Amino acid sequence: MSVPAPAQFGDSLVQEVRLLYVPQDGLYFSSASVLMLPASVRAALEQGIPVYFMAEVRLTRPRWWLLSHEDAFQQRFWRLSYQPLTRKWRVQMSSISSEHTDQPTGLAQAFDSLADALASMQRIAGWKVARSDELRPGTVYDVEFAFGLDKRRIPRPLQISEVGRASWDLELVMHRLFEMPSLP
Repeated sequence: MSVPAPAQFGDSLVQEVRLLYVPQDGLYFSSASVLMLPASVRAALEQGIPVYFMAEVRLTRPRWWLLSHEDAFQQRFWRLSYQPLTRKWRVQMSSISSEHTDQPTGLAQAFDSLADALASMQRIAGWKVARSDELRPGTVYDVEFAFGLDKRRIPRPLQISEVGRASWDLELVMHRLFEMPSLP
């Protein structure tokens, strides 16, 4: 299932979202986004301050008599940093928490430009967000995708500053309905 996603923040936007259900395996998520960093975020990066990003996919079953029931929830985290001495951009990824992106373990890549580093984070392909046994056949799910800066990891001086706060609110959020196929 492919749907255009109108989630937008400034010049950043989610261009495409795909959900693929594989019976006996699970639900896979793919997306393509465009990230345009605000000037204050770029300035912080160029001064050697790492910036953390987070993607979340949440599947809920809407219910009219109670709150919606969450059937699946997955997160991914990235740490984007610039090393002025080598003039390299570094992206580290973790599926556990943003604190683990500070560790030397896990996936880390170096890039020559900020554009290349951002391009590696903007495409999410084949991310398994739910197992088959977590989902109910014939059920309509609200799929929420959120992608943006991890606000919990913004440096304290920038959290306090009233001027810097608004420009650090980069978050793209979209909702789509996805109907699980019924059992044959």
